[in-house]
Amino acid sequence: MRLAVLGIGNVLVGDDGFGPYVVKTFQARYAVASNVDVVDAGTPGGDLVPLLAGYDAVILVDTVRAEAEPGSIRTYSGEEILSHPLPSRTSPH
Repeated sequence: MRLAVLGIGNVLVGDDGFGPYVVKTFQARYAVASNVDVVDAGTPGGDLVPLLAGYDAVILVDTVRAEAEPGSIRTYSGEEILSHPLPSRTSPH
């Protein structure tokens, strides 16, 4: 099983840099198995699709606007994500 952990975000835009910060910290503190790739994906936009190819599972670490306290951790299933129409593009990713 191949797994990817992708940090999504722009380090120049405050809290939007959370994903890259998480993967950088994770890489500094932990050794991962050879079947796991931990990647700072930046703000890939449409280029995210090729980053997902070849993996059995992908964990995306990003910030989102949600009805929750700042700093809350929320997980979304693929079904949850796909059940909402895409909003107008308002960020670099």
